[in-house]
Amino acid sequence: MAGPYGLISVATALAAPIASSRTRRRMVRAVRAHAEGIVPPGVDNPELYQGARRHKVKRMVFASSNHAFGMYSVNEKLDHGAAFRPDGFYGLSKAWGEAMTRMYWDKHGIEGISIRIGTAFDKPPADFRQLSTWFGTEDLLQLMTQCIRVPDVGYMTVWVGFSAAATLAQWALHDAALLSASMAVASPRVAGALLVAAGAYQLTPAKRACLEHCQSPLGFLMSHWRDGPVGTYQMGLRHGIYCLGCCWALMAVLFAVGVMNLVFVAALALFVLLEKTGPAGLLVARAGGVLLLAAGAFMLATG
Repeated sequence: MAGPYGLISVATALAAPIASSRTRRRMVRAVRAHAEGIVPPGVDNPELYQGARRHKVKRMVFASSNHAFGMYSVNEKLDHGAAFRPDGFYGLSKAWGEAMTRMYWDKHGIEGISIRIGTAFDKPPADFRQLSTWFGTEDLLQLMTQCIRVPDVGYMTVWVGFSAAATLAQWALHDAALLSASMAVASPRVAGALLVAAGAYQLTPAKRACLEHCQSPLGFLMSHWRDGPVGTYQMGLRHGIYCLGCCWALMAVLFAVGVMNLVFVAALALFVLLEKTGPAGLLVARAGGVLLLAAGAFMLATG
């Protein structure tokens, strides 16, 4: 698949002139070897990355796997900085691929995004552990598309870190039997406290400052521009922090109403859209804060 950043996969590299004829022949043999189970996937990635470097590709997306960490106990909670512990040659090849992605960023400035795919089913799996790493088909497709389109990877770093923290919180609540079937906190008082905290944050100067930056991404770029790959990463990181500061409390509300509550998820998406793009975004944010405070107070009083 090819995108605006020159993103390539093995399939398009075989058909496109990103590599020499000799390199393409090697890759064909490598793909056939993978299909026949002769070698694990990923060991031929240097050919692909060298072609990307020669043709000035700006970004590569690597399909990694949770098998790169498969030897950890299911009871251990991992974050994005956990050391590799592959559970076989397949996982070993994914650890190799992630390390290569990092090397080409450090040495050549080619942005790299490694997606550790866990469970990819059309429907939600029944097993909780699989559900925690589940990608629906459309979700995975959208994630891949956004990996191509996202302006810079620094922005993604912030949200990946937040997602990891939210997942760890979800696991901890589940292990403590504090989640309902809809993945909402079982205690009305805890849910009410979450709503009050989120509502209060909506009224703070920090929320206003972050919202102003998120409402004008062009203005942010003009006032925070940095040249080069490192500068691009720094801009994305800073902008991501502002956007996280704008939305983290609203995301936390999902633990109060249910992570699997699709009606609320749709309502939250609409609210964030009005907050960030509407002519009265700050007023919308404050009105939402008042509603959350009222709902939280009600739950605390009746819980």
